[in-house]
Amino acid sequence: MPPRRTPKLDEEIDRNLKLAFQDLVNEPVPDRFKDLLKRLEEADTSRPAGQEEPGAEK
Repeated sequence: MPPRRTPKLDEEIDRNLKLAFQDLVNEPVPDRFKDLLKRLEEADTSRPAGQEEPGAEK
């Protein structure tokens, strides 16, 4: 049976995850992702309200 979740165990898991991913969190977002997000946002705002994206399933 796995150990019972306790606040202390949750804190330890939280601390270890933060240590493991700290470098990743501090990395800048790549320009290609920023560009993609910008294009998606522009496409979304240029469509009239209520109009679905072409090819979108209902």
